[in-house]
Amino acid sequence: MILSRNIRKSFGKHQILKGIDLHIGKGRIFGLAGRSGAGKSTFLRCINGIEPYDDGSLQVAGVELATLRDRQLRSFRKSIGMVFQQFSLLERLTVFENVALPMKCWNYDNRTIRTRVDELLGLVGLSAKRSQKPWELSGGQKQRVAIARALSLTPEILLCDEATSALDPKTAQEILLLLKGINLQLGITIVMVTHQMSVLTGICDEMAIMEGGRVDCQGAVETIFRQQPKALRNLLGSSRASAESSDVTTTVFLVDKSDVVARMVFDLDVMLHISKVPVSGAGLLVNVPADRFDEVTRYLDQRQVNWYPEEAPDPSPAASRFDRAEPEMLDQCINR
Repeated sequence: MILSRNIRKSFGKHQILKGIDLHIGKGRIFGLAGRSGAGKSTFLRCINGIEPYDDGSLQVAGVELATLRDRQLRSFRKSIGMVFQQFSLLERLTVFENVALPMKCWNYDNRTIRTRVDELLGLVGLSAKRSQKPWELSGGQKQRVAIARALSLTPEILLCDEATSALDPKTAQEILLLLKGINLQLGITIVMVTHQMSVLTGICDEMAIMEGGRVDCQGAVETIFRQQPKALRNLLGSSRASAESSDVTTTVFLVDKSDVVARMVFDLDVMLHISKVPVSGAGLLVNVPADRFDEVTRYLDQRQVNWYPEEAPDPSPAASRFDRAEPEMLDQCINR
């Protein structure tokens, strides 16, 4: 779906992209991570044709972007939707009018616009808010409007630039679940630019980490977090250093049926000391810094994950209790 080879981009004498090689498959949710200034947003703007690249090859759905002229490029952009961190809604327009705006710009007829907007507002759960203005909405509702607007022209690709960074954790999780549902229902390819580990571990199938204008590593989310390459350690360096600074740690044993626990622990946005220890075929031993113990165990309790201090119990009863956890949580963590 998206294939880049040696993409380079400079602004004046400052080189931002220094040879990006990346492949994003059709229908996938792909996370593009990295610290500020790594070049993530610049690369995203190259994908949708907003920023021309200086050198290399960038193909989207088999189309080499450098070959497109103005009218072709404008038509190409219809196939890509964008969601931004700050929503970018027009305050003077209603929810309905904000979602309809791209279709009006493309001269869709009113009947088609009404049908499409009603469909999208239903998809994002805002049918009852159609006549309200953005200033009347919460942050999460505004982002839902922005997502609906991005889908209005029926794109094949949805680009999300820090789409959850301005939201509180609970609302951010709701938006992630919405995006996952959209991916499953519509088969749309989603690229998530983020610095939040919860985004990567929560819904992404694959990920890449950018450092200094280059892709340092790429692969399945589970593989990268399990192998912990240098790029991931650098990205989480400050959190890991904070965790390792604690003099006292305690061990928690967690029972699960797959990699659910590891995914949940990483959702804390801290790098804990995780040692996978096979115990009766299921389990993790997690060394939790003393100053984070209450937070970690409270987090696990809220998600109905079975944890035990220090020693592993017979996992059978725990596993049965885990089976009764909320289906939504299991869908989110296992079926992604």
